Amino acid sequence: MAETAAPAKVLEILGRTGVRGEVIQVRCEVMDGKEAGKVLVRNVRGPVRVGDTLHLLETIMQARRAEKRNAKDMKKKKKKGEEGGRN
Repeated sequence: MAETAAPAKVLEILGRTGVRGEVIQVRCEVMDGKEAGKVLVRNVRGPVRVGDTLHLLETIMQARRAEKRNAKDMKKKKKKGEEGGRN
């Protein structure tokens, strides 16, 4: 595997995800390589700002969009029994 990392510029910060909000979801554009110009949604762990450069080891996979949830939605799901649990 002789391929190198592809640089990608952060265009937009979409939000936080993860159990504790430790992962930041960003939209970035690949700047070099065979996928140059491709816009991806990726998860980033650690501090990141618009304009930062990420070095992506692969440019094929994208992150799933994080669902926007709040405490009220979670309570409604529990009442309806929609929360995935053991039977």
